[in-house]
Amino acid sequence: MDTKANDILSVLHGIILKYPEQVAVVEGGKDVLTYQQLWSQALRVAGHVETNGGNSPFVGLKLPKSASYIVSMIGCWMAGKAFVPIGTDLPKARQEYILRHADISLCIDNDSFIENLSCPLKAEIAPCLPHHPAYMIYSSGTTGTPKGILVGHAGLSNLARCQRRTFGVTRQSRYLFFLSVNFDASISDILVTLTSGATLVIEPLSQEELASSLYDVIEKRKISHTARHATLTG
Repeated sequence: MDTKANDILSVLHGIILKYPEQVAVVEGGKDVLTYQQLWSQALRVAGHVETNGGNSPFVGLKLPKSASYIVSMIGCWMAGKAFVPIGTDLPKARQEYILRHADISLCIDNDSFIENLSCPLKAEIAPCLPHHPAYMIYSSGTTGTPKGILVGHAGLSNLARCQRRTFGVTRQSRYLFFLSVNFDASISDILVTLTSGATLVIEPLSQEELASSLYDVIEKRKISHTARHATLTG
């Protein structure tokens, strides 16, 4: 088995080496991260997580849909930790429940993320082996108490590879980050974009605002792919 081909960080690193100056993330219509900048910032987050993450396998990401969220999730993996999305749009009681239930000792928010960028680069990154946890996402709780659903690294790279082929995502694609970070499918949207060398486009709008202005956003930002994985342009 090709271990590197099944390690999502190895796949991402390959993209960084091939396209370091390619724009990885656009936020609010502005180019905010190249692939090299994405990797470098994630290494700094990883250094912070390694130092302050304690014994818990999880790190909470109390961040909105943003470039900082993307950097932080990759930084957690580099430090050998799984991340738990705690969307800032969630009610405070639900945020607190997730923190308690997952026994999270380190949580990255906007303020701590900025501080992380002054941390030293992590020298060595942890491998993402198939049996390692990647993230834990919480169910809606509409039929009872929300449940934490643990997802491992096994299959993440294969899923991204299959989606790239099926959806026709290439380095020239511009993929709209449409789904909330609280939904599991948002992870595959991020990974299929970044493992293609494509550009992930983020709009600083609420989910309701984005949904109501979707077609305008698609045209204005020259979006080629959406969360439904439909190719919109040639």
